[in-house]
Amino acid sequence: MILGRDRELAELERLVAGGRPAVVLGEAGVGKTAAVREAAARSGRPIVEAGALATLSWHPYLPFRRLLGRAPAGDPARVAGEVERAVGDGLLFLDDVHWADRETRAAIPHLAGRVPLVAAVRRGDPAFDATLAELDAAGFVRLALEPLENDDAVALVTRLRPGIAPAAATTLAARAGGNPLMIEELAATGEPSASLRLAIDARLRLLSPAARRAMDMLSLAGRPLPADVLGRGGGELVESGLAQRRDTDVAVRHALLAETAAAALDGDTRRDLGVALAACSPDPGERARHLAAAGAPEQAHTLAMEAAALASTPGERALHLELAARCAEGPGGDALRVEAAAALAEADLCERAARLLDDVAAQDATVAARRHLYRSRVALSRTDVEEARAECALGLALVDGTETEIEARLALHDAQIAETQALLFDLDPGIAEERATHALALATGSAELEAQARWLVGSIGLRTRSVGWRAELRRALELARELGAGDLEFRIAEA
Repeated sequence: MILGRDRELAELERLVAGGRPAVVLGEAGVGKTAAVREAAARSGRPIVEAGALATLSWHPYLPFRRLLGRAPAGDPARVAGEVERAVGDGLLFLDDVHWADRETRAAIPHLAGRVPLVAAVRRGDPAFDATLAELDAAGFVRLALEPLENDDAVALVTRLRPGIAPAAATTLAARAGGNPLMIEELAATGEPSASLRLAIDARLRLLSPAARRAMDMLSLAGRPLPADVLGRGGGELVESGLAQRRDTDVAVRHALLAETAAAALDGDTRRDLGVALAACSPDPGERARHLAAAGAPEQAHTLAMEAAALASTPGERALHLELAARCAEGPGGDALRVEAAAALAEADLCERAARLLDDVAAQDATVAARRHLYRSRVALSRTDVEEARAECALGLALVDGTETEIEARLALHDAQIAETQALLFDLDPGIAEERATHALALATGSAELEAQARWLVGSIGLRTRSVGWRAELRRALELARELGAGDLEFRIAEA
């Protein structure tokens, strides 16, 4: 029985019964997962869990891959259909949505209303506000879980430690701040500490070196690991209550416990474990991240480039290229950082692109022009039109008259800035149309750029009622189909 959650559980049951998607939000350890599982049990529906992982947030459709036991294929609507069939009459629980990859987040609105659906989001995470905004737009009803009231917190302490003196129970509950996970950890050791780290350290001191190493590996991996990788130490962790078995894997009981344990690791331990984790992972992207953290940039770079070549989505490829670029040294480093920033910008990861571009100090005119282009794109994503214009102008000045691919891209972006200005400030779109036509003249050497330029010319022409706008959009659509660029084809068709 869950203490102090009667109102929240009743509301969650009502939402599930009515087919309304819900998002449970609260601080780490407050009991979001426990509440959803209890609501599912009360509803009589089997619960189907699909959780995201912070360390693998670049992996497309990771929660659904874990649910289905295989990699789903297709666009978000198609993947949502696969998930709907797998869930059947059950309740789909999407845990830690703030860590979900962009493809998973794009599929969530397609699931809302089609299956009983509850999501959980951690308050305090950097992605908390953006994630909630997306779920709000998809029709999710918010349900906040606050720390337990004092009486309920004391009752939980007493349940966990029968026979504890009332004064000690009150003190422990107060030190835990009403957080159920904190109460469990402090009650497990009985030590008078308000620190979760000290409470976990106290529990680990009771374990063997093998179990402590298993905890360190799980904490740094940030995901379940096979029991045979952890050896007997994994079994000891399960017996201690710090971890639990999931089929053939072992997982830390709560992500907050893993994060707290990982924060205590020193640099040498992190490097040693990073190498060990890389050796036991079959995924080149994950191996690259462990090796980068272990101080092996050359190996990490090679694996990250391999992962980028194998990536199934633009977002995944961009994140692998970002890691490869950060590990790159020598004269090709700046070019790779600009290439990675371009991929990040194309995947709408503009803030990451901006941070990567800050590390570029290119002397080559073409590389520098690309840097200005993507800085301009980042500025435009922030609706900073003046900054976008300034960066674009600097880039154009470096390649003016060269008739190169980068000049065409800059000219096309310059037209997009003018279109944005016209839309934001209700200006005459004639300037944007003129610049788009100029960009089209430069783009004829690239089918991709030509498709984008014709799309822009046709879109602006639709508003200005210019002759030939239908033909431009039709040709843009044909080019996108010939290229097999599904995303571009879809956006053009929407126009």
